[in-house]
Amino acid sequence: MGPQHLWQRDEALTLCERLESAIVLADAGYHVALAGSVLYRGWSDKDLDVIVYVRGSVCPYRSKLNEALRIVGLTPAAAQFEGAHYDRLVEVWEYNGKRVDLLFLS
Repeated sequence: MGPQHLWQRDEALTLCERLESAIVLADAGYHVALAGSVLYRGWSDKDLDVIVYVRGSVCPYRSKLNEALRIVGLTPAAAQFEGAHYDRLVEVWEYNGKRVDLLFLS
């Protein structure tokens, strides 16, 4: 991948802040957290890992979450797949042509 696909920590934090704000304002019942190589190394030429988890005792609304993701500028990139090794659900989305992996905690 070229430099146009490179995720830097500053850009990732800005996106996470925008996601968090949009998701909370939509009252979707979720929070987000930065993870993976962008968090610990400061960059990634592969993807951005974002953890999505339920906010306290609030009932989560998946349709509101999807709406908030789209408002921020994310678009679905590929079919969902289950990562059996980690007991998680991962969805692949894109933001400005770059891959974003949303890791859902159950």
